[in-house]
Amino acid sequence: MHPNTYTAYILATIQNSQTSDNFIVSLQIRVRGQSCYNKKMKHKSTTLNQAKMLRKNMTEQEKFLWNILRNNKFYGLKFKRQVPIGNYVVDFACEIHNLIIELDGGHHNEPDNIEYDKQRTEFLKNKGYKVLRFWNNEIDDNIDGVCEVIYKTIFEG
Repeated sequence: MHPNTYTAYILATIQNSQTSDNFIVSLQIRVRGQSCYNKKMKHKSTTLNQAKMLRKNMTEQEKFLWNILRNNKFYGLKFKRQVPIGNYVVDFACEIHNLIIELDGGHHNEPDNIEYDKQRTEFLKNKGYKVLRFWNNEIDDNIDGVCEVIYKTIFEG
């Protein structure tokens, strides 16, 4: 089988006036060119471990925003948290819209971190992502405004 061939099994039901018959259909799909499979990146095990650790140790602001975004509660969109992309771990990602949301605490205002965040944002933009950054105090003081910016970025461009 070609390496870009995937097999899908589908349960189908055919009904006529007397009986219903169930059977399984096997489809082989060959993927050409760009596909969702090509978007997957290999990650260093340290990046994956870091993502797992960050999921367990979310800040209060991350927990608060995650409660809004999780389980498709934000306009039916699927968001993931602490997602490895390249050698970075982003706070939240909506892959279907190539949107990344980053929450920044006060330490992001230090010169070294400003430069690091700039390089990180440039890397993500070069991968085709839109990056939204919010300060933690925006989550605390203006969550409705934050949600409005996320909504407008996704639905109004």
